[in-house]
Amino acid sequence: MSAKLPAYVLLLALCSVTGVRQASRDELEAVPSEISNAIRDAKSHAKKALEAAEAREKEVNDRKATAEKTAEQKAQAEKEKEAAARDAAAKTKEASDQAKAKAKAAAAALQSNKDWNDAVKREQDAQAALERAVEAENKMSEHVQAEIRKLKKMLADKQQETADATEAHNKAVREAEELRVAYQAAQEHENNEVKALAEANAKVNEANKLASEKAAAAKVAGREAEAAQNALDDAVNELNEAKQVVQQKRDMKKALWELYDRIEEFYDAASKLTKAMRNSEDSCSKKPHECLISDGEGGGRAELQKVLEGYNTMVLAFMKIKELYIEVYSEIAQAGIEIETNAMAQVHLSCDPYKELEQAGDAAAFNAKCGDGLWPALNLNKNRFF
Repeated sequence: MSAKLPAYVLLLALCSVTGVRQASRDELEAVPSEISNAIRDAKSHAKKALEAAEAREKEVNDRKATAEKTAEQKAQAEKEKEAAARDAAAKTKEASDQAKAKAKAAAAALQSNKDWNDAVKREQDAQAALERAVEAENKMSEHVQAEIRKLKKMLADKQQETADATEAHNKAVREAEELRVAYQAAQEHENNEVKALAEANAKVNEANKLASEKAAAAKVAGREAEAAQNALDDAVNELNEAKQVVQQKRDMKKALWELYDRIEEFYDAASKLTKAMRNSEDSCSKKPHECLISDGEGGGRAELQKVLEGYNTMVLAFMKIKELYIEVYSEIAQAGIEIETNAMAQVHLSCDPYKELEQAGDAAAFNAKCGDGLWPALNLNKNRFF
């Protein structure tokens, strides 16, 4: 970016042909390669995170190969939830299609800039990968919900078996008590009645044995259901962790594109300032640096304010990357310095077009009138890289 600046300044000073200036401006507005590369790296990280999430999803599917069908009483509610998930996926795709359409329109407007076209293509590829990840995430969510329903049904069935076994045991106890009373009463009756009582006692013992077996089976089933629930909890936790990684990569990509937009806006404002001052240079009788901060005819104060505010906003975008994604910022930090140098050169073109201040040898005076001093002259504070 810095290598293009001298040619641009020379063109602005010597040429008034709109086509020539437009070509130079297109070169100037190209975003530094560090920013584009950082976006590409962020997309690569996002893709890897998505692949890891898909691998984790397969592992969860393997663990839950024995899943039963959705409980009948939950079917309607789950259909509505699945419909909502499909609707969300459709809306995501619709938003993606709109983003692709906008990117296509932007690419058509900047066909002469190969770097921009390549960046748009990479963004479209990343967006397609993101759509696939969202779809996979929805499928994973549906599967996990099905597993939860299956385990709840299994646990409910085992609880019912336990209740049935308990009822059978209680019934046997009641029968035993009744037979004990009958046995005591039968002591004064004939032997055949005593024999019948003995047979009844045998039935009671058999009922008690069956009840004990059912109770033991219910305990084993309960432990199995608990183990399955623990496995499902682990799978859900792993899925949530994978989602967090995917979201972090999405946020990083979004922050980089926001920085890209702020840089574009900053350069556009600087270019408009140069054009406005060039077109009005005969309308202001003051010195160029005084005209630059003046209102009224020939003054550039309004356009200059947009440039300085745009600079502050761009610095904030850089610092957001530094605070949240230091590993990415280390790759683009130098680009911020180059951008500041390039853009301020455009401001100097309007503030000191004949280099009278710069060549006077007083660097502090030049900086006060055409550099850092412009911010306080417009009642602004200059944001700085830290």
